[in-house]
Amino acid sequence: MKKFSKICLIIVAVLGGMGLLLGGISALLGGGFGAIRRMAERGELDAGNWHIRPYELYYSSDEEDTEDDWGADDDAKVYTYEAAGIKNLDIDIDAAEIYVKQGTDDKNLVVRTYGCKEKYYKGDINKDTLQIQYEIHKQFPDNYDAQIVIEIPEKMTFDTMDFDIGAADADFASGSVNCRTMELNVGAGELTGADFAVTGTLDIKLGAGDIDLEGGTYKDIKLDCGMGSFALDGIVAENVKAHCGMGDGSITLRGREEDYNYKMSCGMGDLTVNGESYSDLSGSYKVTNAGAVGTIDLDCGMGSIDFDIES
Repeated sequence: MKKFSKICLIIVAVLGGMGLLLGGISALLGGGFGAIRRMAERGELDAGNWHIRPYELYYSSDEEDTEDDWGADDDAKVYTYEAAGIKNLDIDIDAAEIYVKQGTDDKNLVVRTYGCKEKYYKGDINKDTLQIQYEIHKQFPDNYDAQIVIEIPEKMTFDTMDFDIGAADADFASGSVNCRTMELNVGAGELTGADFAVTGTLDIKLGAGDIDLEGGTYKDIKLDCGMGSFALDGIVAENVKAHCGMGDGSITLRGREEDYNYKMSCGMGDLTVNGESYSDLSGSYKVTNAGAVGTIDLDCGMGSIDFDIES
């Protein structure tokens, strides 16, 4: 056998072994290769209770990872911002665990940080916008346990809420979002939330991460998904416009099918609307209903979208 052929076979064997290894890890994770990519962005691979970092391997029990961990106040740095006069909230966080919830202080928006390095944190009010930043500016962050809790006064509403979370993980408690417009920009991170109240537009830009939203009321939803995964379940909205490149997702809307007009297009992916497949479309397909009050506009490239309306 020629030397070149042997080298090629060795390369194939090595790549095959790497594929099996990554496949095994992804099976343990239950999240596929996307989960591996997102954890690599954060500088840590997790397999069950085992955690692999560039310079250490450690084990931690799931029982320790509870909401109660958000909070030994003696370990926290606390930043307080007077709520009066704040109309907009602008959050830009590279890599951390973020928890947004209603606070007990009705006059101040409070930010508590755990395990964060102060040199990366910046928070200030610019005119009527509270800007909070935690930017690492590195491929692998050098503090892995950063946690940021944002406590919003119970009756506080915003004109605009803008969250850019990069490779961070964000969890929004029910009742924590009340605004006119909201922008969510998720790179390789994960975002979960429940019962958002957005009187205008929710604009979602999703890269390779995950978004999972339960319930909530909106006027318009705009969603642009690259290679990520999204699930919007039990939402109420007047208009929905969703584009999916190579990712996958599902949208469940509360209402009646006949209350909406539909515009659908699908490339090489899978598009299902109200139980019917539109995966073989050439161009676009429209459905018009008399008396419709909203529009559903779905564009699927090589990924998949499953859309349903439930009463």
